Amino acid sequence: MAGNIFISYRREDSAGFAQALFLSLERSFPEKLFMDVEGIEAGQDFVQAIEEQVGACDAMLVLIGPNWLTARDDAGRRRLDHLEDFVRIEIDSALRFGKRVIPVLLQKAEMPRGDALPEALRPLARRNAFGLTHERFRTDAQGLIKALESALAEAEEARRKAAAMQRRVEQAASSAGQLEAYLVRAAPESYRWWRRGLERASSVCAVRQRLGHLFGSGFLVRAGDLGLAPPDELVIVTNFSVVNEEGAFGALKPDATEVVFEAVDPVQACWVEAIRWQSPIEQHNASVLRVQSAVVGVAPLPLAVALPPVERNANVYIIGHPGGSELAFSFQDNQLLDHEGPPGGAPQIPGVSRVHYRAPTEPGSGGSPVFNENWEVIALHHKGGGSGLPRLNGKAGRYSANEGISILSIKAAIEQSRVAVR
Repeated sequence: MAGNIFISYRREDSAGFAQALFLSLERSFPEKLFMDVEGIEAGQDFVQAIEEQVGACDAMLVLIGPNWLTARDDAGRRRLDHLEDFVRIEIDSALRFGKRVIPVLLQKAEMPRGDALPEALRPLARRNAFGLTHERFRTDAQGLIKALESALAEAEEARRKAAAMQRRVEQAASSAGQLEAYLVRAAPESYRWWRRGLERASSVCAVRQRLGHLFGSGFLVRAGDLGLAPPDELVIVTNFSVVNEEGAFGALKPDATEVVFEAVDPVQACWVEAIRWQSPIEQHNASVLRVQSAVVGVAPLPLAVALPPVERNANVYIIGHPGGSELAFSFQDNQLLDHEGPPGGAPQIPGVSRVHYRAPTEPGSGGSPVFNENWEVIALHHKGGGSGLPRLNGKAGRYSANEGISILSIKAAIEQSRVAVR
């Protein structure tokens, strides 16, 4: 499909290299390249075409020559500072869409520093670059071809997994009887309830090492719902044991982390920019992450205003990536067992309200949201019981249970601290 690889370049800086590279790559990727002079039909809106092609591509090559950063218009203004500059629009779109963006440095050009770029393009400075010279053109191009083959293969595999997941969802939803048995719900309500669960799944992400394997799960919320500013910023909640500032306990550091919302687009990855707030394993085991580019097409999860009453034998539900696998729902044998929240809870760790529940989970589920029966987040899952967890609220003995941290106690800790890690 045309547009799998997008070549971004500035005519006055690198037109010759762009044409030569296009011809070199065309032999390995026939009909998978987009470059403006070949890919846009006469009369087509250029900006609209660019955004459509960027959305369809799996990788973007950004050709950076000696004058790429400083190129100016007839009035002497730097082109990259123009909001309507086509090169800026191309790169900004690719970064926002979570595409694989590969800078290609021509004739030993230097990689631009982040502070020399417009704010929207600063994540480009963190991308690993390839060099391309006249003298080593064929050798350099072969290395670039290998990197692109890997990127396209990864994107195709992600699409295959997404298609398989969609088929399973459709099969589960095809029978009202299956839904009723699977969800343990009355038939008139089960389909609507199931659809809401599917919508909530769109906001759950895989937390991965950049271009590497999965470390855990996470979920999208409004910063304001956690007591952070600006309130409309969308942030990721996960475990401290999955991502933390120091990389302690084998966790990822933020600059080595990406998140993927598999139910929305398994190809688009969002890189983590910073940690807004964190609390260590022995307390809330929580980290709140800021991503480099806007999360598109994903709604933040709603947070419950209270924990369910324990005596009501309420059900809870978990969506995450158990065992490092594809996104999965935990529906069967899910029951709230106890919690340390009001009115009768007695937290043993000051400021931390733990929640115990029975649910089938595996490693990789850490950082998953725990939902109540209305699909509102009540807790951040962080560990399973294995041989048995000590009971809560001073009760004697142990039992087989999973443990999460009340999202309300996390919010309270953030509001109390009033100082977020930025």
